[in-house]
Amino acid sequence: MILKESEIKHKDLREFWVSGGRKTAGLGADKVKRLRSLLVHLDSARSLNDIASGLGELREFHKLSGFDCRYALSVTGNYRITFNCEDASTGVVTDIQYEDYH
Repeated sequence: MILKESEIKHKDLREFWVSGGRKTAGLGADKVKRLRSLLVHLDSARSLNDIASGLGELREFHKLSGFDCRYALSVTGNYRITFNCEDASTGVVTDIQYEDYH
């Protein structure tokens, strides 16, 4: 799968992905390496199970309560990448956000 630019809703995260990691403004220098790793992971996943079980260092993957198909991956501290995955068999992610949701 290829992450679609239009599905990355967070402006700074979208610019980071589209620029191949060159534009890092607004993301925090301490988070850039982790964000790159997570986006590449989402881009290469072929199912929700791939997302949940990958990266070895992946931590705190979880379904968000109150949503049918919204999930989160820990970046650092309170920061998360959140996304929708409506079809677990394909792993296609949509509505990707970068947020402090605590």
